[in-house]
Amino acid sequence: MEHTVERYTDCFETFLREPNEATYTQVCAERYRRKQSGQSVDRREERSRFFQLLHAYQREQHPLYLQAMSRTDARLTGALASDTYVDILKLKRRCPDADLPALREAFFRNCAFPEMVKEDVYVNRPLRKAGKLCEKLLSPAKKVGDFAYHQYWYGKRGYSSGTLKAWNRQKKADTLENPYAEPQLMRWAHRNGFLYDRIDQYGLTEANCGDFVSDRDYISLGSVNNSYKKWIEDVPSLRYCLTGVTQYLPEMYYHVLRRDDKTVIVRMPDCPAGYAGGDARELLRLLREKGRLLFRPASYHAGAPFFRLTYDGVNYIMNRRPVTEEALLYTLQNRRHHYVLMELVDILDAEQAVCGADMTELRAVILNEQLTDPRIVDLRIVYRDGDTVQADPVTGVFDDDKQLPLWQSVSAQIREFCLFMPQLEYYSIHFRITAKGLCVMSCNPAPALLHDGTIDPRVMDYLCRKRDERCYPRPVVTVKRIQDRGWKLFKKVCCRPGYRDYMLHEYVNGVLDDLRNFHNTTLRQKLWSYRRGYYSFRIDQYQLTEDNWRDFLSDRDYHWLCPINNHYQKWIDDKMTYRHVIEPFKDAAPRYYYHIMQRNGVSCALRMEDCPAEYPSDFEGIVSLLEHEGALALKQSAGEHGDGFCKLSYADGKYYINHDEVDRDAVLTKLQSLDRYYNVTEFLTMHEALRPLYPGSVNTIRVMVLNPTGCDPYIANAYMRIGTGSTKLTDNLGYGGVSAKVDVDTGRFYDGTQLKNHVITSCPNHPDTGMLIEGQLPEWDKVKQTLTDICNYFGQLEYLGFDVAISSQGIRILEINKYQDLNRCAYYGDTIQNYFKDKIAAKNKRLHLHQ
Repeated sequence: MEHTVERYTDCFETFLREPNEATYTQVCAERYRRKQSGQSVDRREERSRFFQLLHAYQREQHPLYLQAMSRTDARLTGALASDTYVDILKLKRRCPDADLPALREAFFRNCAFPEMVKEDVYVNRPLRKAGKLCEKLLSPAKKVGDFAYHQYWYGKRGYSSGTLKAWNRQKKADTLENPYAEPQLMRWAHRNGFLYDRIDQYGLTEANCGDFVSDRDYISLGSVNNSYKKWIEDVPSLRYCLTGVTQYLPEMYYHVLRRDDKTVIVRMPDCPAGYAGGDARELLRLLREKGRLLFRPASYHAGAPFFRLTYDGVNYIMNRRPVTEEALLYTLQNRRHHYVLMELVDILDAEQAVCGADMTELRAVILNEQLTDPRIVDLRIVYRDGDTVQADPVTGVFDDDKQLPLWQSVSAQIREFCLFMPQLEYYSIHFRITAKGLCVMSCNPAPALLHDGTIDPRVMDYLCRKRDERCYPRPVVTVKRIQDRGWKLFKKVCCRPGYRDYMLHEYVNGVLDDLRNFHNTTLRQKLWSYRRGYYSFRIDQYQLTEDNWRDFLSDRDYHWLCPINNHYQKWIDDKMTYRHVIEPFKDAAPRYYYHIMQRNGVSCALRMEDCPAEYPSDFEGIVSLLEHEGALALKQSAGEHGDGFCKLSYADGKYYINHDEVDRDAVLTKLQSLDRYYNVTEFLTMHEALRPLYPGSVNTIRVMVLNPTGCDPYIANAYMRIGTGSTKLTDNLGYGGVSAKVDVDTGRFYDGTQLKNHVITSCPNHPDTGMLIEGQLPEWDKVKQTLTDICNYFGQLEYLGFDVAISSQGIRILEINKYQDLNRCAYYGDTIQNYFKDKIAAKNKRLHLHQ
């Protein structure tokens, strides 16, 4: 929420000026919200500002001077309640003119609990100091004991260590937020996994605890959505992944991100024509044109400030304060977090008139178990002070007689928005009602359980079912857990910092596989190559010697360096997300007809953007489409190296799976038995000019594109992959495919080679067809222009490997790879080698490692 930091500051200052029960409650509520959103609460800063305010009161002889001091009793928690008498002594040191006896007398006279505070000051302080010293000495042993206890008693009930750590943080926060709760009730609630407030909210008893999902179980569930929750995890992903419902999103113009400790400015899809990326002054030019913009963190949970930017024709104004152009440029360019420059959305006047001027947004919780029936199960009006008011999701009525404006049309728009992403089943959307209707500001794939109001029984039943499915008993010690601990220890002791777990696994397994299975090198050669970071088969591939081994990118450095792209590489992790992201270039993508997924253990078929309207969203629709098209491709959504690829075909009343004749029921059984995410797409045939090389596969071109600045991509390398009889329907080089160099400037392919037992051998003619592997790629200039435009479209990614098919249907980009094999590293020119050297140097600098 964009006002979180400012709202907390306002509440704290109000409390200092009017220290009473109401203002104290607001401070506690805001402090809890900041903790929940991942923002820190600096107690030292609170204490410092408290003394500054009292000092100002004393200088001005303010009537609140003694009043504010006298009411800082034990009710006022953390920053004000821990050492109240010592606070008076500190105030005396900071304000030498203060009358200490009068202050002390006024404090004890007006304190709500004078006896308790006097006892705390005069009697318990020495004991508490001794207790704190013992606690500090015994803290390591206590932590070890607590960890072992939690690992045993909670681990065998199915809870992970991450769940336990998060639950312990919530328990501590709950104890601080309820200092006068009954201790026995507090312990009972925490033992059963609930926060203290849930006792009254749910009416908890020993008999009905199991009827509600506990806070501990909810943490264990995490996000109940599948991997497609990444579509709504941050602001840029909303714009790039939900391309079919962008009319319900605010316009986004620029993305400011950090790359190798440098600021990179990337144009976003809504940026007007004529504006370039890479220059912060373009952001100011856009501000002068638009007049009002919002500069906000890209992540919902970054805890970073929002900036409302305004230009009145003369001055720049940031958060209602005039600033110079230089100061504004500094703010735009020097951000630690990723930021987005976007449209500043105004709330509808009629909405503010009904809900109040302090209203900030509306929050709707969506439940979509049946894929095609998203329902609003909770609707809240959120105010600036953090309060919420529950409204009826159907009618939009709240406070008995007030009605949200345009609610019927807005609820229909929410349904349309949610139907675009049926893969998600439980999430919340935060939106505003504008003159155009719905405007979604953010989404949350894991909505927080609410402390106030009523919870829809459908939500509680749904969460309880998910809890029963996931939270299963498990043994405390398993082989996998021992292996994981061993990997962590190995990574910490034996490896340099900076490895991702997956990449370290890949590298170590590659070394072990090379040691066991590659027999063309001696043990001495293997050890020589391992010490320098190479697999031993690279000695022949790269012609490595003691003089030139530093000239190539080693396998160890490459695995340590990856992933080179930032976390926005999730946009190309799977083909489903890739299809949404590449929507503006859909003519260059294969036709995606259906998406096959599992929901509640049952396979489901969902229609996609390119599916004709007459075909239903079920498996019968896929078979009917097959009968019309004649051939379809079945691909894993997140498969690699062509794994899981299958060809479905129909001709002369007969059905085929990978050229094997089957009946119609067998095709349906094949589709319904898929236990992973699959996509059904058009089946491509090679361009007439390339088909004679080998017609049995789609012979793709791998094109490496680098975009380090975010706005100036260039093609660094390209090679063609040609299938053979051993690769079947794919063209994978590791399975026996043939590769050929491609001249980036002209599109001419030549110099065929084949990888046999990790050794690159010459193959001038195709081993099956006998055709000479040399010729000209058709439409090569169009391919280069298309790839450059795509890289400019999402400049957040800088290291991409495109798989391009030049087919009879036109140019088709099958997928974009974030992690490319190094088989052809020896053929890379100085440009690529220098790029990798710069990336390694930047990562070493970032991690403070020696070169």
